[in-house]
Amino acid sequence: MTSELILILFLVVAEGFGYKNWSLMEPTLSTLKSDSPESHPLNFFVITCIVFGIGAIQYALTMLVALKYPPAYVEFVDLCAVANISVIMFNEDLNGWYIHGKSPSGAADVSSERLRLNLEAESQGNATIRGITASHPEAQTFEIFLPNKMIDDYRKNFLAPVMTAIETQNQAARVNYGELQRAMSSGPALPNGLAMSDLDQTKELMNKIMKKYIE
Repeated sequence: MTSELILILFLVVAEGFGYKNWSLMEPTLSTLKSDSPESHPLNFFVITCIVFGIGAIQYALTMLVALKYPPAYVEFVDLCAVANISVIMFNEDLNGWYIHGKSPSGAADVSSERLRLNLEAESQGNATIRGITASHPEAQTFEIFLPNKMIDDYRKNFLAPVMTAIETQNQAARVNYGELQRAMSSGPALPNGLAMSDLDQTKELMNKIMKKYIE
């Protein structure tokens, strides 16, 4: 629900239904206008109750709809857990979200039949928790705030080598291009000739750095 819709509903309830008249000096449960002057503290209380009431109804409806039709991010978190992949997403330089994608079976590179059996075992309670701690077994998503030093280490030890390898491969693919083609072509995000195994050492170094900050 947008803020504009909440304001429209507030006007309908307060002005249209007359609940603003509950803020008079001589209040009654009547919504009809009277000659009594308005009480500013009571007016603030009535407005606050109306706004919070609309918000509570909206939240309850959202939760009820989510039970029947889960939002897309719930399915994405579930996919991360099944695939045994954790994800960090940034919306600012030092702020973002962490998805703890831990497979209850401990591995995801299995056959479809093995995966089905693993999911069936989890539904029966015969698997480890997906959450990050035993005290919060369902907690898989977290908002994170990272120190400057950690971001600097990430850019220096992981992002820079990866971008250099990608750019080197893209330049090799464009060696026969003309000047105009080079200017117009930025190359794919992951070039076909890029050997991911060459970045294993970079990945292992970054894992050690991340563990140092997390642990």
